[in-house]
Amino acid sequence: MLLGAGAGLLVVAAVLDLRPWRYVPWPVLGSVLAGHVVLLVLGIPALAVLITGAGLRRRRPRDGTWPWLLSYPGVLSVAGAVTVHGVAALIVMLHLAARSPAAERPALQIDAIKYGLGIVAAAGAAAALLLGVRRQQHTEQAQAYTELDAAERRVTDLYTKAVEQLGHADAAVRLGGLYALERVAQSSEQQRQTIVNVLCAYLRMPLSREPGPESQVRLTAQRILTTHLAPGGGPAFWPGLSLDLTGATLTDFDLHSAQVATVRFSAATFTGDTRFDRTSFTGTARFDGATFTGVTRLDNAHFANAAIFRAASFGEAAWFGGTTFTRDASFDNARFGKDSWWYGVTFRGAAWFGNAAFTGETSFEDAHFADAAWFRGAAFTHSARFRRALFYGNAQFDNAEFGGRAQFEETTYLGDATFDAASFTQFPGFGQCRIVPRADRADVWPQGWLVAPETDDVGTLLRSGP
Repeated sequence: MLLGAGAGLLVVAAVLDLRPWRYVPWPVLGSVLAGHVVLLVLGIPALAVLITGAGLRRRRPRDGTWPWLLSYPGVLSVAGAVTVHGVAALIVMLHLAARSPAAERPALQIDAIKYGLGIVAAAGAAAALLLGVRRQQHTEQAQAYTELDAAERRVTDLYTKAVEQLGHADAAVRLGGLYALERVAQSSEQQRQTIVNVLCAYLRMPLSREPGPESQVRLTAQRILTTHLAPGGGPAFWPGLSLDLTGATLTDFDLHSAQVATVRFSAATFTGDTRFDRTSFTGTARFDGATFTGVTRLDNAHFANAAIFRAASFGEAAWFGGTTFTRDASFDNARFGKDSWWYGVTFRGAAWFGNAAFTGETSFEDAHFADAAWFRGAAFTHSARFRRALFYGNAQFDNAEFGGRAQFEETTYLGDATFDAASFTQFPGFGQCRIVPRADRADVWPQGWLVAPETDDVGTLLRSGP
């Protein structure tokens, strides 16, 4: 501001001392300017506004703290623009005064100098006003930062004390620590993932305290997680969080109708019934090596990324009906101790069931396999139903074992279907299946079934055995 005001005063002093209007070029310039007074008076401020607006758009800060107009270059630009306007106005008014009658000339020259200096002084006032606004904004920001820092310190103190309570020998104190962490996470969105990580770490710890009270503490930690991961909870919903419960022991874990990001349940043990039905997994879901001792519900779930269930063990019935696997789903070497239901399941990526063991009844009826369906070496102890299934990619059942009835009626094969070295204790059913013809088909059908002539550009199988 001082620099702009000083420059303006220096220019005014030089003009008054040299009196350039007495020389030839200046009267001509003054005459030209006097002929465009309206353009001069309105055009220079308009040009200043345009330059200032362009600077605001070009130099707008990302954090919104200091607009360009309140920066030192912005203040100097405004002061300079007003000063230039004042000097130009002074020149015009002095020129007009020089052309006036001699009796009125001194008074007009004094008025011209007075108004010119007034405009230059206005430049200093404008700069002072902008600096005052800048100072006020700085004060408000400092106050906001102070309040934010105080709030963060309070959150940190609550978090630290709650974590310390989790290590207390008294179960009641540990419960208080859990609820304190829940309260912090509800009020501070930035701390939620950290607090969820603490809860998961607590559940991953081995059970070393008295089983009764400690089981209640762990059930409370589970309920805090499952309650806040359900979108139906309104403001209590914590979106976009990941879970790492690798190797944890979970009891009656109920995460139905939830929405989570990446989850890691590798080598976890689920005792009692487990629910993930209608849950949306937006990240990778890892259940490799997990053990499910009770009924497991994963029906109508949605896996947006890879789903990994390699070597998982299901002790009771497993429900996957209506579930959608957007990426690859891996169930290699998985063990299904009782019935498993996959009716209406959709595999948009590859479905891997290599060497999987299905001990109970198995149903893949109305399933959609958009990519490869790999059942190589899989073992079906009881009936395996694939009726009305759609295989868009290759369906491989090589070396598979069917201990009960194998039902593939009304299935559709766009890719190759191979049953090389597959064993059947009962004659398999392939009636009314549909085979989309291709010149490069490399199918291997079970013994007793032959490809029939094409009907309506779609092939089928005919039974040739007993």
